[in-house]
Amino acid sequence: LRNPAVAATSSTAVPDVESTPTLDRSEAEVAKPTAAAASAATAEVVSKSGGSSSGASRILLFAKRGEWANIESLLRKGDFQPGDVSEADEVSGETPLMMACKDNKLVIVDRLLENGASVSDKSSDGRTPLHFASQFAKDDVIKLLLSRKADPSQPGGVKNQTPLHYACQRTQAALPAVQLLLKATRNGRLLPDKVDNIPLFYAVEQGNAVVVKELLDRDTEAQVKWKKSFNGETALHIAASRKDMEAIKILCDAGAEVNVQ
Repeated sequence: LRNPAVAATSSTAVPDVESTPTLDRSEAEVAKPTAAAASAATAEVVSKSGGSSSGASRILLFAKRGEWANIESLLRKGDFQPGDVSEADEVSGETPLMMACKDNKLVIVDRLLENGASVSDKSSDGRTPLHFASQFAKDDVIKLLLSRKADPSQPGGVKNQTPLHYACQRTQAALPAVQLLLKATRNGRLLPDKVDNIPLFYAVEQGNAVVVKELLDRDTEAQVKWKKSFNGETALHIAASRKDMEAIKILCDAGAEVNVQ
């Protein structure tokens, strides 16, 4: 259970998102480089990419380097070809959209989507942009992806985990992400990953009491009784192994069997 990597299988659910998040003005003011600085940055990227000056090379390389202002400039000027925004890294399979989600760049995520980036693209290990956002980004990025029909039940990663599995492993700002994903899928609480862990197991592992309570708000009995098929481990076993008295109390109050073997 330690340090998992990703999701499960399920029925596709239509996200229930009320509106696309409003872009924060301060964030929208993406530090625009001067013309000279932008030209110098582009020249450097062209040089390092073997002389190619294609928009695809620039967008991907700028994304890998976290140079979001330069990407903003390219997108604003329309200085790219159709499909360039979805170019993937040859090794990781990550696209600029996935990288922007990891860096919590709401404005860039929005611009990339407007210019043809797909929420359905997958990395080499099967993760979608929503997986990355659920693990790293604030709720506005997750909400934006869901509003563009990102699938919250899509499994991905080496352990076939859903975005909800990832959100439950967060150490910061987990609750808003979890709430959005639960709202967007009907049975996300009961989707096991490749090693039979449901999202509750990861929330308990992280010691995140508020997320544990949120998960147990529905499908309570099924979750507290869930056992891993190969060793019979339950969420209560995990809490006990961590000596997490708060989690133990929450699980017992929810009906977990204290003497379960």
